[in-house]
Amino acid sequence: MPTIAQLALFADAFAAPRTRRKTAPKRHTATGKGITIPPTTQAIVVVEGAAESILMPAFLKAAKLDSTKVMVVEVGGSHAFKYMPAFERLALPTLCVTDIDAMEKIPDREMRLARCRSSKVQSNHLNWHASVLPAFGRAQRTGNPTLRRWLPHCETIDEMLVQSGEAKRRGRTCVAYQTPIKVEGRTVLPYTFEDSLIFSNLALFRQPHRLRGAVTTVSNLVRKTNDFAALHRALFVRLEDKRIAKTELAKGLLCEAEAGQLHTPAYIAEGLGWLKAEMGQQSASHAPRSHKTEQKPTRRPRQNGA
Repeated sequence: MPTIAQLALFADAFAAPRTRRKTAPKRHTATGKGITIPPTTQAIVVVEGAAESILMPAFLKAAKLDSTKVMVVEVGGSHAFKYMPAFERLALPTLCVTDIDAMEKIPDREMRLARCRSSKVQSNHLNWHASVLPAFGRAQRTGNPTLRRWLPHCETIDEMLVQSGEAKRRGRTCVAYQTPIKVEGRTVLPYTFEDSLIFSNLALFRQPHRLRGAVTTVSNLVRKTNDFAALHRALFVRLEDKRIAKTELAKGLLCEAEAGQLHTPAYIAEGLGWLKAEMGQQSASHAPRSHKTEQKPTRRPRQNGA
């Protein structure tokens, strides 16, 4: 999937020469922020990183969306809000898939111990740490500028977790981020795409995986840990310390994704449901209207001698 930087580099080099004659509607082609939209594009999905880009075609297929009509744009971080005004001008249905990025004031020493790092630092100074497991009632904030400055325009995690679907939409744009999910009768609040993906496919990860890199690492962890809270903390530590490579995990699940065995995380499925509805309304509004014409009765030719 092309990144914003790559699209920006090639947009000017391969742009068609400007002419006064308009050959296509404005919504078909645009170069806002260096992004070129193919003429066949009917909707856009904006994602943060490579892991989401790799598996998004499988999620689109599961939602019964045509991936040839949906353009996936990887922005390489949580700063999608910079590009949303350009996407809004396109008047195309646009879904922004991003992470909740919870922050909490935690003593430095406690945070280092939680991440299994050196405990030599004895300072208990409170600092905002950008990577913590989200939770209700802990005065957490989001470190994602897209969620603060664009949609749903909230600062605290408590506010974000109770927002309705309408608060996540504006015009033909919508944002999707992690929300609480039910897993085997227990409530889990994911903090990133990867742990949401894992908890949505626990049965798959309980199967033995051999020579699969990050998939095997997660599978071993899931099979030996019965406590959901302990499993969530262990996944958090390994993802933050990059002991679980996010891109490698997504690539390792491509076979299951292509076979339709991979479940879409709930927040992404909800966003794609909105996108499908918007695309349906768009196709209905552009469908040609049928005009009924009354057929005049044909006269029979006169016969000689009649």
